Amino acid sequence: MKSEWLGSSDLAFLGEISIVIFVAVFVGSIVWMFRPGSRERYQQRSQMPLDDHLPVNPRSASERA
Repeated sequence: MKSEWLGSSDLAFLGEISIVIFVAVFVGSIVWMFRPGSRERYQQRSQMPLDDHLPVNPRSASERA
C-alpha cells in the first residue's frame, strides 16, 4: 500500500532522503562517540555507579563542556 501511494505521487524521493538523513545521523553519532578527548569522560561516567565516596552530578559534568 505504501509503495503504491509513493509510486503514484511525486513523493518517491522521500525514501532516499530518509535513508540519507539516517546515515548522516548514524555516522555523526559514531564520530561524536570516538572524538578526541571523549575516552576520559566515558571512563569517569563508567565509574559513577561504583564511586560512593565522591558522587558526581551528571548535569554538572555536561554543563562544564
